[in-house]
Amino acid sequence: KSDCTPPPASTGGNRRKGTSMRLVLDTNVVVSGLRSRTGASAEILRRVLSGELAASASTALLLEYEAVTMRPEHLKASGLSGGEVQDVLDALSAAMDAAPIHWRLRPVSPDAGDDLVIEAAFNAGADIVVTVNERDLEKACAALGIRTMRPSVLLASLKSE
Repeated sequence: KSDCTPPPASTGGNRRKGTSMRLVLDTNVVVSGLRSRTGASAEILRRVLSGELAASASTALLLEYEAVTMRPEHLKASGLSGGEVQDVLDALSAAMDAAPIHWRLRPVSPDAGDDLVIEAAFNAGADIVVTVNERDLEKACAALGIRTMRPSVLLASLKSE
Protein backbone atom coordinates (compact mmCIF):
# COMPACT_ATOMS: atom_id res chain seq x y z
CA LYS A 1 0.00 0.00 0.00
CA SER A 2 1.47 3.36 -1.00
CA ASP A 3 1.46 6.47 1.12
CA CYS A 4 -0.43 9.26 -0.67
CA THR A 5 0.77 12.03 1.60
CA PRO A 6 2.21 14.89 -0.43
CA PRO A 7 5.82 15.79 0.20
CA PRO A 8 6.41 18.78 2.46
CA ALA A 9 6.26 22.13 0.72
CA SER A 10 9.56 23.61 -0.31
CA THR A 11 11.11 25.99 2.16
CA GLY A 12 13.08 27.76 -0.55
CA GLY A 13 12.13 30.38 -3.06
CA ASN A 14 9.60 33.04 -2.23
CA ARG A 15 7.88 31.18 0.60
CA ARG A 16 10.40 32.46 3.09
CA LYS A 17 9.28 36.05 2.49
CA GLY A 18 6.59 35.65 5.11
CA THR A 19 3.63 34.27 3.22
CA SER A 20 2.10 31.24 4.84
CA MET A 21 0.24 29.76 1.88
CA ARG A 22 1.55 28.01 -1.18
CA LEU A 23 -0.20 28.50 -4.52
CA VAL A 24 -0.22 26.82 -7.89
CA LEU A 25 -1.56 28.89 -10.76
CA ASP A 26 -3.82 27.31 -13.33
CA THR A 27 -2.79 28.11 -16.89
CA ASN A 28 -5.95 30.19 -17.33
CA VAL A 29 -4.72 32.61 -14.64
CA VAL A 30 -1.42 33.14 -16.46
CA VAL A 31 -3.25 33.66 -19.75
CA SER A 32 -5.78 36.06 -18.17
CA GLY A 33 -3.02 37.99 -16.43
CA LEU A 34 -1.20 38.53 -19.70
CA ARG A 35 -4.33 39.44 -21.64
CA SER A 36 -5.61 42.02 -19.13
CA ARG A 37 -3.08 43.90 -17.07
CA THR A 38 -5.74 45.43 -14.82
CA GLY A 39 -7.58 42.30 -13.68
CA ALA A 40 -7.23 40.09 -10.62
CA SER A 41 -5.16 37.52 -12.52
CA ALA A 42 -2.61 40.19 -13.47
CA GLU A 43 -2.41 41.27 -9.83
CA ILE A 44 -1.77 37.65 -8.78
CA LEU A 45 1.06 37.44 -11.34
CA ARG A 46 2.55 40.72 -10.03
CA ARG A 47 2.44 39.46 -6.45
CA VAL A 48 4.08 36.16 -7.38
CA LEU A 49 6.78 38.02 -9.32
CA SER A 50 7.42 40.35 -6.36
CA GLY A 51 7.63 37.44 -3.91
CA GLU A 52 4.58 38.59 -1.96
CA LEU A 53 2.81 35.33 -2.86
CA ALA A 54 4.54 31.96 -2.81
CA ALA A 55 3.85 29.79 -5.82
CA SER A 56 5.17 26.56 -7.28
CA ALA A 57 5.08 24.93 -10.69
CA SER A 58 6.34 21.71 -12.19
CA THR A 59 8.39 21.66 -15.37
CA ALA A 60 5.40 20.18 -17.22
CA LEU A 61 3.14 22.98 -15.97
CA LEU A 62 5.65 25.66 -17.00
CA LEU A 63 5.74 24.12 -20.48
CA GLU A 64 1.93 24.18 -20.53
CA TYR A 65 2.01 27.89 -19.64
CA GLU A 66 4.36 28.48 -22.56
CA ALA A 67 2.42 26.40 -25.09
CA VAL A 68 -0.87 28.11 -24.28
CA THR A 69 0.32 31.70 -23.85
CA MET A 70 2.21 31.56 -27.17
CA ARG A 71 -0.93 30.74 -29.14
CA PRO A 72 -1.54 33.46 -31.75
CA GLU A 73 -4.93 34.43 -30.32
CA HIS A 74 -3.43 35.04 -26.86
CA LEU A 75 -0.46 36.98 -28.22
CA LYS A 76 -2.80 39.18 -30.23
CA ALA A 77 -5.18 39.76 -27.29
CA SER A 78 -2.31 40.58 -24.93
CA GLY A 79 -0.61 42.98 -27.32
CA LEU A 80 2.69 41.35 -26.40
CA SER A 81 5.29 39.78 -28.65
CA GLY A 82 6.35 36.18 -28.20
CA GLY A 83 9.63 37.45 -26.75
CA GLU A 84 7.85 39.64 -24.21
CA VAL A 85 5.62 36.76 -23.13
CA GLN A 86 8.68 34.53 -22.84
CA ASP A 87 10.34 37.16 -20.62
CA VAL A 88 7.32 37.14 -18.30
CA LEU A 89 7.27 33.33 -18.23
CA ASP A 90 11.02 33.23 -17.48
CA ALA A 91 10.50 35.68 -14.61
CA LEU A 92 7.58 33.62 -13.27
CA SER A 93 9.67 30.47 -13.46
CA ALA A 94 12.45 32.16 -11.51
CA ALA A 95 9.99 33.48 -8.89
CA MET A 96 8.26 30.14 -8.37
CA ASP A 97 9.58 27.18 -6.45
CA ALA A 98 10.04 23.96 -8.35
CA ALA A 99 7.45 21.26 -7.80
CA PRO A 100 9.32 18.05 -8.54
CA ILE A 101 6.89 15.29 -9.39
CA HIS A 102 7.21 12.46 -6.86
CA TRP A 103 3.63 11.22 -7.26
CA ARG A 104 1.94 10.80 -10.64
CA LEU A 105 -1.78 11.39 -10.30
CA ARG A 106 -3.00 11.23 -13.88
CA PRO A 107 -5.70 10.99 -14.92
CA VAL A 108 -7.78 12.67 -12.22
CA SER A 109 -9.67 15.08 -14.44
CA PRO A 110 -11.18 14.93 -17.93
CA ASP A 111 -8.70 17.64 -19.06
CA ALA A 112 -5.02 16.68 -19.27
CA GLY A 113 -4.08 20.34 -18.66
CA ASP A 114 -6.00 20.26 -15.38
CA ASP A 115 -4.12 17.10 -14.43
CA LEU A 116 -0.83 19.01 -14.77
CA VAL A 117 -2.11 21.67 -12.38
CA ILE A 118 -3.46 19.16 -9.85
CA GLU A 119 -0.31 17.05 -9.97
CA ALA A 120 1.92 20.12 -9.44
CA ALA A 121 -0.25 21.31 -6.55
CA PHE A 122 -0.21 17.94 -4.81
CA ASN A 123 3.54 17.48 -5.20
CA ALA A 124 4.30 21.06 -4.11
CA GLY A 125 2.18 20.70 -0.98
CA ALA A 126 0.09 23.62 -2.24
CA ASP A 127 -2.76 24.99 -0.19
CA ILE A 128 -4.63 26.60 -3.09
CA VAL A 129 -4.94 26.24 -6.83
CA VAL A 130 -5.78 29.66 -8.24
CA THR A 131 -8.05 29.23 -11.23
CA VAL A 132 -10.57 31.13 -13.32
CA ASN A 133 -12.55 27.91 -13.73
CA GLU A 134 -13.12 26.29 -10.33
CA ARG A 135 -15.79 23.97 -11.66
CA ASP A 136 -13.29 21.82 -13.53
CA LEU A 137 -10.76 21.52 -10.70
CA GLU A 138 -12.71 21.76 -7.47
CA LYS A 139 -13.73 18.11 -7.01
CA ALA A 140 -10.34 16.59 -7.85
CA CYS A 141 -8.46 19.14 -5.74
CA ALA A 142 -10.81 18.74 -2.78
CA ALA A 143 -10.24 14.98 -2.81
CA LEU A 144 -6.53 15.73 -2.31
CA GLY A 145 -7.05 18.36 0.39
CA ILE A 146 -6.31 21.32 -1.89
CA ARG A 147 -8.64 24.31 -2.15
CA THR A 148 -9.46 26.09 -5.38
CA MET A 149 -9.97 29.82 -5.50
CA ARG A 150 -10.68 32.44 -8.15
CA PRO A 151 -8.07 35.23 -8.38
CA SER A 152 -10.54 37.89 -7.22
CA VAL A 153 -11.54 35.79 -4.19
CA LEU A 154 -7.90 35.21 -3.27
CA LEU A 155 -7.17 38.94 -3.45
CA ALA A 156 -10.23 39.71 -1.30
CA SER A 157 -9.13 37.14 1.28
CA LEU A 158 -5.66 38.70 1.41
CA LYS A 159 -7.18 42.12 2.11
CA SER A 160 -9.17 40.71 5.03
CA GLU A 161 -6.10 39.16 6.70
